Amino acid sequence: MTRARRSFVLLFLSGLMLSGAVPAAQAEEAVQMTFLGNMGFRFTSPDGHVILTDPWLEGNPDAPFGVGDIERADLILVSGAHPDNVGDAAAIAKQTGATVIATSELGAWLMGQGVPRGQLHSMMPGGLYERDGVSVKVVHAVHTAGVWSAGQATPGYGGMSIGFVITFENGLRVYFSGDTGLFGDMRLFGSLYRPDVAILSAAGRYMMEPEDGALAARLLRTDNPELTTVIPAHHRLEGTRPEEAPTARRLQREVDRLQIPVTVLTPAPGEPQALEK
Repeated sequence: MTRARRSFVLLFLSGLMLSGAVPAAQAEEAVQMTFLGNMGFRFTSPDGHVILTDPWLEGNPDAPFGVGDIERADLILVSGAHPDNVGDAAAIAKQTGATVIATSELGAWLMGQGVPRGQLHSMMPGGLYERDGVSVKVVHAVHTAGVWSAGQATPGYGGMSIGFVITFENGLRVYFSGDTGLFGDMRLFGSLYRPDVAILSAAGRYMMEPEDGALAARLLRTDNPELTTVIPAHHRLEGTRPEEAPTARRLQREVDRLQIPVTVLTPAPGEPQALEK
């Protein structure tokens, strides 16, 4: 291609982008998401920042790899103090130098597990953390948060359970519910924070049933047509709770019945998924 031809093509494409003929999302690199099992997810942002949520790997039959396989983490978001939420956050933080976002009470417990104070950023619902073009808004969840220590028969106080709204450099917004039951403020979250993607704990018994997860999607979308993707989580695919395996199918069935215009995404552990704005 001649220099003149290349210049024409570049000018033509630039004109299309400025006119809106090429959607802005196509001009931005996607966020890469990998399901780690349970409530664990790894996000790699367009600029390469790595964010982990509730990284329970060791002892998790669905985990695609172990703690030793994690070479980089910049942020670790911990939604609660239960062993399948806090998981291996301390070990990964010490291994990678990642900043851990958790409640004050859970942060104190993590310091007791050897996480340096400088790597802990304690927050409560309403707080906002910003770093290198990525922001994390903390929201409330409806769940207990007792924390177990070695040799302790009963749990100590681990603060409250929380959720997060993560906004990436390309504008993609992900609502991570944490472990929670259904509650009406999910509609408020949709109105205020306008997530594009919702990760919902919907395995039942200790959190929303899958049918409640569909109602959560409807609440989040009531004032927010930008919600296009729902990801059910916390269900076990292998191991001790086979009754949780149909979670995604049940949620999909209820989404279809309620005619909610969202895609139910069910990623396999360890397989990267591209999330676009």
